[in-house]
Amino acid sequence: MSILPIRFLPNGDVDVEHDDAPGGAHSGTVAVAQIAFAAVSGGGHDHRFIALPCPVAGCGSVSLHPIGGGAAAGQVQELFVRLAARVGCACGQVTAGKPIPIVQAHIKLEAERMDGIGRWSAGTLR
Repeated sequence: MSILPIRFLPNGDVDVEHDDAPGGAHSGTVAVAQIAFAAVSGGGHDHRFIALPCPVAGCGSVSLHPIGGGAAAGQVQELFVRLAARVGCACGQVTAGKPIPIVQAHIKLEAERMDGIGRWSAGTLR
């Protein structure tokens, strides 16, 4: 499957599971500074995707998650909200430090643009 967010830590780090890792599944904690919107060719970032690296030394895998959340919708949507609240959305519509309800409304709108109305699974975040 991929590198999936499992638990969000108070400092912004994220516990993940890498269920299809080469050599067998493993898990660990990704530092908040390593979580980013996906880079696009020519520079910049795409606000519709997050690149989530595996924290296990030597693995080198990175999962690209869509804003709608894919197979782990609720957890990935929450990851988008937390990232956009911390650094701002890569589209520029939401700046860093905005309150979670404002960031969540923006991410929810973008998720539903990508995957359709009713796709939101993350509930109300704080």
